[in-house]
Amino acid sequence: MSDDDWYYLRSGQQVGPVDVAQLRDLFGSGQLRPADLVWTEGLQSWVPAQHVPRLFHAQPAQEMPPPLEFASQPGAGGMLGYYTPAREQVPYAGFWMRFGAHLLDQIILAAVQYSTLFAAVRIAAAADASDTVQAALQGLNSLAFMMIGWLYYAFMESSSRQATLGEMALGIIVVDYAGQRLTFGRASGRHFGKILSGLICGIGFMMAGWTARKQALHDQLASTLVVRKAR
Repeated sequence: MSDDDWYYLRSGQQVGPVDVAQLRDLFGSGQLRPADLVWTEGLQSWVPAQHVPRLFHAQPAQEMPPPLEFASQPGAGGMLGYYTPAREQVPYAGFWMRFGAHLLDQIILAAVQYSTLFAAVRIAAAADASDTVQAALQGLNSLAFMMIGWLYYAFMESSSRQATLGEMALGIIVVDYAGQRLTFGRASGRHFGKILSGLICGIGFMMAGWTARKQALHDQLASTLVVRKAR
């Protein structure tokens, strides 16, 4: 990590770059607290300054606020858990940012779908297949598209990138309540949870526009969050 490329959050806004010496000066003047989020190149996501010993090594651990983590019991954030005060500054991705990423992903998946459909039609035509065979090929193509969609979202969001191509383009990632990378199973559950989000006239998706942590219904079902990736 470079000592000259640190960033920190103030009132939800990213400030920086600054070096370690400047961060320590900010801490000494009370402008930066151990619980405030900081980031530098090499870190996957924002972390509380108290978790970076080189910044505030002089502070006794017992005097530091609670770490950046999610409690496991019901609380102010709903039945799925709640954030500790140290995490109130988490930069959640808003509805329109998420919508833009979803739109890009659908364009990518649609291109794949129509490419495979075109190939299936060409094969059927070349073989002079009957209407029944052509219908079966189209059915298989639809099934293949569903599988591709599932694997695309589940593999990408559980990968080291923690995001699909559309999400990467918009600078957002999907994490669990502890801010960690999703497992393939959790990413799969989140993907299939979108069926419920869509069944209720899309309201499940729109929930990301008004819930406290910008969660859609499928996020709440899978205990996930969508946040802006640190620069």
